[in-house]
Amino acid sequence: MSLFRSRLARSAAAWSVGGLSVWATWFGVTRLFQIDPFADFRPSGVLEKGLELGEFQLRSYQGSRLIAFASVRSATARRDRSLLDMVGLFDGKLTSDSGDIYNFEAPQAAYGTFNKSIVLDRGGRVWNARLDLSMPKATYDGIGKVMRVEGPVTGKLEGGDLVADGVMMDVGKQDLLVRTFEWQGQAGQEGKGRQMWKVKGENSRLSNDIWTGDNGRAESSDTIVYGKKIELDRKQDILTVTGDVRYYGVDANMTCEKVIVYRKEGRSVLVGTVHMLIKPEEGAKVEEVVIPPLTPVVPDEVSKDRPAAPRNDQEKTQEDAVRDRDNLRKYPATVIADRIEYWYKKGERRAHITGSPQARQELPGQHWRRIWGYEAFYDGEKDRLKVVSSAGKKEARMKNSLGDDLACIDVLVSTKKGEDLMDATEPEGVVSVREKDVPEKPGGGGKGGSTGGGSGTPSVSGPIGDRRRS
Repeated sequence: MSLFRSRLARSAAAWSVGGLSVWATWFGVTRLFQIDPFADFRPSGVLEKGLELGEFQLRSYQGSRLIAFASVRSATARRDRSLLDMVGLFDGKLTSDSGDIYNFEAPQAAYGTFNKSIVLDRGGRVWNARLDLSMPKATYDGIGKVMRVEGPVTGKLEGGDLVADGVMMDVGKQDLLVRTFEWQGQAGQEGKGRQMWKVKGENSRLSNDIWTGDNGRAESSDTIVYGKKIELDRKQDILTVTGDVRYYGVDANMTCEKVIVYRKEGRSVLVGTVHMLIKPEEGAKVEEVVIPPLTPVVPDEVSKDRPAAPRNDQEKTQEDAVRDRDNLRKYPATVIADRIEYWYKKGERRAHITGSPQARQELPGQHWRRIWGYEAFYDGEKDRLKVVSSAGKKEARMKNSLGDDLACIDVLVSTKKGEDLMDATEPEGVVSVREKDVPEKPGGGGKGGSTGGGSGTPSVSGPIGDRRRS
């Protein structure tokens, strides 16, 4: 090897050793500064603080779309930049899939930069035109756009006061899910007698214009309603209650399987073994009482038993009350039917009752009266009930405890106080007559009108008039 090459090799080796020494020195110094001498004394799992930030704006995007925004008074970024501890969130905005805005604010929150979640560990407030809710703790999933709330929620919903638990809000789809709730506020159409209501329920969901719930109870000053399932179509203004429906009103109590209320039309449809108690006119009030059972009768069944002759004036008065149509609203009446369609707007009040409707009224002294037919029509403006038969039959029927039993093509009775009206088409059957009411024979002899010489109560049977009014 030449002298020049030997010197070059020695020089390169020296430079290599020197460069390696410089790198080792630099690496050792930097590692020394990175060592935390108090690391063994810090609680495990606690991330170290990193960058301190003053007031700034937080923006979260999904692709190129802004989905969350908030102004923040101050924050601390964790050392690994995975989390922002924020203080004083205001002017917050969360965006639904359709572009609608939910406002929010919170005294303190943590923002996850990777999963885009916001944890409101000291509570917060969310509001828009439909709701204004305060919550103790909540977590917002920025990717799924779902807010889950821990603890009770209070505030406003649809203009009423709300107390709820188990709340989850899908901001993207604008769904509100609630495990249990109590709501109090005004319901009904603007300018059409809005009432104050108290509503309770479980597993409630408000999705755009559809509100649903389980085991609901609604109460106003003149109505109490229960049902296993409740659905309100806010856009169409249709309320549907299904499953063991119980209705308690001032004038009547009712049970059935399903009620549909078309509020824009002022029309209600009751279906599925409708069982109703019509209350006496005097002293009527909202009261949760059991509706007495009414056993359906077979139309061809005719009792052969005759009532015993009255023994005193009180019994005679009780018998007279059976045929007195002016007292129809004085005593309660039980009604059963398969379906009732009722128009309840003032000036249009009427009902169509189908499914072999029957009504029975209990009177003093164990007396009663009963009416049934193929279908019935009620005129709420005139307070008149018409029971009709199917074509070619006499299914409209009236019967009472005195032994009266009349079958008609149709029968019209008034339920208005002070109006004694009955109008029947081709009635035929049996009418019981007390012996003292039978006129004497000409010349002052024995009383006539009996069916024979027996001592029992005489009766009149056979066709009774044609569209006879009595």
